[in-house]
Amino acid sequence: MREGEYIVCHFEAEDFEHLVMDAVYKAHRYLFETWLPNHSMNVSPFAAERYPSHSPDTTSMEIWVKPV
Repeated sequence: MREGEYIVCHFEAEDFEHLVMDAVYKAHRYLFETWLPNHSMNVSPFAAERYPSHSPDTTSMEIWVKPV
C-alpha cells in the first residue's frame, strides 16, 4: 500500500470461522454504513484487510481505508 493516512477499523471474533464468515461482514457494514457517514467522511474506492497472523488461530483483523 502507498504511504498515507488511513482509517483503521480493528475487530475480533471468538474464532477464525466467525471472523471471516460473520464479523468481517458486520465490521464492513458498521464502517461504511454508520461510522464513516456519521463522521461525514468519504474514502477512496479501495479497502485492505490485514490479518495479524496467517494462523488458523487468528481471531482479529483490520480494515484499512484511505480518506479523500
